[in-house]
Amino acid sequence: MSNHEKRLSDAWTTFFADLSSAGETIINDPDILSASEKVEGLRHILRKLYLSIGSDLEASDVEYPELAWVHPFKSGQDNPDGIYQFAKIDLNYTYKLSGNIGTVRYLGLTIMNLDFSNGIEQLLTLNAEDLPTNEVGDFELYLSSEEPPSAADAENWITLPAKESNLMIRQFFSDWNSEEPAKLRLNCHNPSQPAGRLQADDLIESL
Repeated sequence: MSNHEKRLSDAWTTFFADLSSAGETIINDPDILSASEKVEGLRHILRKLYLSIGSDLEASDVEYPELAWVHPFKSGQDNPDGIYQFAKIDLNYTYKLSGNIGTVRYLGLTIMNLDFSNGIEQLLTLNAEDLPTNEVGDFELYLSSEEPPSAADAENWITLPAKESNLMIRQFFSDWNSEEPAKLRLNCHNPSQPAGRLQADDLIESL
């Protein structure tokens, strides 16, 4: 077995051992008495796993970002009227967020650092009315640690600290039957290398 195969095997084995241990902790906890509480505890673990696959694996490439959908099930705060998207970004690069804001009651864009060990740092908060839209709701917005290349670009350019951060999109609905959700795309403007396959180190880190 090669070194990278050994590292992959160890990471895979440890991941499932940790997952199994978490489940056994809930099943065997003497303070969780009812079967329904144990079932909900196990479901909570599976939900967190689902969320983490989206945020820490599928949306973790800062040079080829993906606005991963966060399934609107209970995981902390309840909000039955919202849908969420998430992507990791590194503001040493320049990003273009574009699309159409739709007619949703509230559209919010937040960039923040979610390092809970050092405190949450919020870098940017925008609402739909803050975006440089045209008459039909289309827009382009650039996010970067660089200054805009020209005065003409300043209207749709936001300069931020050169930090690794998280971009979160929130959409809240008042009438699900009539309101159109925003349709958004996120692209890194200056990736350092062509898109490639997922690498062993990336998967190990995600696990």
